[in-house]
Amino acid sequence: MSAPATATDFLSLVRKSGVLDEKRFSEEFADSSDLPEDPTECANALIRSGLLTTFQARQILAGKYRGLVLGVYKILRPLGQGGMGVVYLGEHTSLHRRVALKVLPAKSAQDRVSVERFMREARATAALDHPNIVRLHDVCQGAGVHFLVMELVEGKDLQTLLAETGPLHFATAVSYIAQAAAGLQHAHSKGIVHRDIKPANLMITKEGVVKLLDLGLARSFLKESDNLTGALGEEGEAHGTIDFVAPEQALGQAVDERADLYSLGATLYYLITGHPPYKGSRAQILMQHQMADPPRLSKTLKVTVPPTLNDVIAKMMAKKKGDRYQSADEVVDALSPWLPAPRASSNVQQDALSTQDLRDAGVPTQSSRSTTKKGKKSKKRAAARRLRKKWYAIGGGAAALLVVGVLIAVLSGGKKAASAHGPDSVPAPEAAANRPGAGEEDQLVLTTTAQVNDLALSRDGTRFAAVDWSGNLIYGSPTNWQKLNSVTVQAGASLNCCTPTPDGRHVVVAGRQTAVTVFDWATGQKVREFAGHSDTTWGVAVSKSGTQVLTCGNDGEVVLRDFATGNLIRKHEFEAKQVWSVAFSPDGTKMLASCGAGPNDDESHQIRVWDVATGRELQRFTGHTRDVRWATFSPDGQTVASAGFDGTVRLWDAASGKQLRAITAHTNNYTERVSFLPNGKRLVSCGGIFPSSYEGGGAVRVWDVGSGQEVHTWRGPGAKGVIALAVAPDGSYALTGSREKTVRLWKFAP
Repeated sequence: MSAPATATDFLSLVRKSGVLDEKRFSEEFADSSDLPEDPTECANALIRSGLLTTFQARQILAGKYRGLVLGVYKILRPLGQGGMGVVYLGEHTSLHRRVALKVLPAKSAQDRVSVERFMREARATAALDHPNIVRLHDVCQGAGVHFLVMELVEGKDLQTLLAETGPLHFATAVSYIAQAAAGLQHAHSKGIVHRDIKPANLMITKEGVVKLLDLGLARSFLKESDNLTGALGEEGEAHGTIDFVAPEQALGQAVDERADLYSLGATLYYLITGHPPYKGSRAQILMQHQMADPPRLSKTLKVTVPPTLNDVIAKMMAKKKGDRYQSADEVVDALSPWLPAPRASSNVQQDALSTQDLRDAGVPTQSSRSTTKKGKKSKKRAAARRLRKKWYAIGGGAAALLVVGVLIAVLSGGKKAASAHGPDSVPAPEAAANRPGAGEEDQLVLTTTAQVNDLALSRDGTRFAAVDWSGNLIYGSPTNWQKLNSVTVQAGASLNCCTPTPDGRHVVVAGRQTAVTVFDWATGQKVREFAGHSDTTWGVAVSKSGTQVLTCGNDGEVVLRDFATGNLIRKHEFEAKQVWSVAFSPDGTKMLASCGAGPNDDESHQIRVWDVATGRELQRFTGHTRDVRWATFSPDGQTVASAGFDGTVRLWDAASGKQLRAITAHTNNYTERVSFLPNGKRLVSCGGIFPSSYEGGGAVRVWDVGSGQEVHTWRGPGAKGVIALAVAPDGSYALTGSREKTVRLWKFAP
């Protein structure tokens, strides 16, 4: 169909597309007289109101309204190109769950070989269930379209990562390859060989978890029914990517799991050096895969690589299958000397070690280990390798529960602690022995089992809550730190944010891979829950009236819901996928959100303000040069304060959007949070060097709003790694949470 010439034509195509159900369409456009007549301006109005995504609007403006709805899924935007089809971001029309939709192109759908290979990918993926392999939810077909409904993985593939960062530190590369090997071990145990392992098919999530993608060439080496040879013309054909393909696979010979291990070794070489193992023309590369010695890591690399790692890569890339490691499990074992061992003090919230874990743990090598007697040393090394190997193989859920259990036992000294009501309760965290006393400015009041990501105080100051990276909600009264309770919201999840309801009866929490959950603040009982964001919810706020809840996440969305029913009221979308924080104005008429980097400068590091009643965008604040981690309204609602990873605190006029002041709050550091004191005349901010393992980083500072001058600063060990902040309702003190797994109280001068 031709492009729409008027707004009426555009709305007609919106209706035909099905991206809005008939009821929603009728409600939104019962009176369309106030919409712009120009179709492009009309489309922009619908984008701002959250009714259409930018991709949907562009497609409809081009007259391409068909195919935006596949079954019960709406297509929101393209994510990339897979080996067997285009991958889109999709959303279930009733559950609002985000997924990845892999769609077989229409032309390929007419080809028997292409359809069968597409279905083979579905069979291969459906047979697997492992934290290091992308999961398949459904296989669908309708109106001649074949598509797979898959787990949505937020992150970037390793090829893209290297294009942005250059070669990786060898310890980081080893960590990623070990995780991929753990996923391959599971696939191989089911008789599935991937046949296209390469950096572009390894996705790294924002939590540092590697997932295997694109099983389009995967096949079973155990089931003859999955062998397309002969019937579909695969006999003698070479499949895979030339830079990483195993010698036998390049010749079109039969392959087994050892072909994947060769490709994995070539990928490890690529991650460390920034280029494939062999160079030249296609024919030259193929010849080198067959005849050349395995590549050696260059001595000119910026970071010295242990010589024995060269030996591991050489064995992974041996020309003869029998000379390679015979299983992915053996690869993990071989890589174990360079894998940081899981530590009881680490934040365990994921399936394998993250980049941050590597920074914290350093790079353990044979020379840096204990120098005790030789026999004991060997036994310790063997035990450490077994522990690391098991860590990578079992996945994060069980491991997280194990380590959290150990931590709780250590912190409680083996004694039974007070617990919350309900089956999911866990022992209470340890209250610090040194209670805040008169005249003391900085006091440790609480030690937890994991990084403390957010804090909340009720409006009357009688209730306290904190959430940590192990999925625990800690709650009680700030007047009695000895009687705190803790409940695990969801095993395996991590919590990022919490906020009180205005009446002080409930606290709302959310995080990674968990719902937005409302708890009774007095009992710890779950009251209700709403759908979270596709992977991680980063911000949550409740309106002054207590009737609306606002959330944001790493899917680029800001979602407004009815607090009582959970029904969706409105949705806004950022081009930047990382939306960090949300807030309501004190009178509840406005709401804001802050974001990270987008596809271009115009869509990056913004704060947007909307009218709550209509959804109309009122202002965009731009000026930060890095992610805007936090934004909040002043007590009178006339000013917005923001904290950025550029180290600044900025003040904005809420009505005009004009920047009033930029304060260099945490030089060369991250500014994590900012909050007004109740009188609106002063601000408090916190921030520090990332990661917090660096000595000397961290500060809590008080600022004069009128002049931007510093009033007071706290530094030292107590301020190390501070990332969360809550100010007492009477302005007498602030609480901070840290990566150091502590909550501290900071008293303000009268």
